[in-house]
Amino acid sequence: MTMTEATEYAVEEEWGDESEIYRSVSTMAVLACILGIITQLAWVWPALTVVAAVTVILGWLARRRIRRYPNELTGSRLALVGLLGGAIALVGAPTFAVVYGNLQIPEGYEMVSFGELRPSPEELGQGEKVSATARELEGKKVFIRGYVHPAVSGFRDIRSFVLVPDIKTCCFGGQPNVYDMVEVEVVEGTGVSYGLRRRGIGGIFRVRPQRRKGPGGIDTGYFELKADHVQ
Repeated sequence: MTMTEATEYAVEEEWGDESEIYRSVSTMAVLACILGIITQLAWVWPALTVVAAVTVILGWLARRRIRRYPNELTGSRLALVGLLGGAIALVGAPTFAVVYGNLQIPEGYEMVSFGELRPSPEELGQGEKVSATARELEGKKVFIRGYVHPAVSGFRDIRSFVLVPDIKTCCFGGQPNVYDMVEVEVVEGTGVSYGLRRRGIGGIFRVRPQRRKGPGGIDTGYFELKADHVQ
């Protein structure tokens, strides 16, 4: 082996193949990895499962692109972290929320969702303002989960507020859909603190004939809850 050959061999041993040195890290893979970590918050805020779904798609596309251009791009492992993180949050977080939520329903309360309160297209066509389910719940003790709308007068021991179903309305405020509001008045125990945590509220459910101005001056819907149980 000549001196020149020996030098070239030593450089290859030290630095590896030149094509490996100049490959750039896929921006898409990095973004997927970051989102894959962030979406684990979906275990606390189930609404973030929407971001988890986007993360899965982004991770898959990143790995596909890296395989297509192996001499130009790297970051397959980052993309895989994002893809798996998004998939875990997408499947696990909603399942956990349902199972945990059912275990947390206080005895004597009937679980209800915002979707059950909305009238069907047929009911709307008949001029009904609320669903038949909502009318059947009149005067009963129900338990419903949602987020505190930001139109509140303070941050602690809030006793009058509007409960909304999703974090989008919770975070950005504005006027929610008429069927996506339950006006809550805490009549027993301690009120709630404002935040992005999903709340479980139990109490006597009422359907009122007319809408009115509620906390923060927003136009509330047809539902109200006299709450005696707050999670």
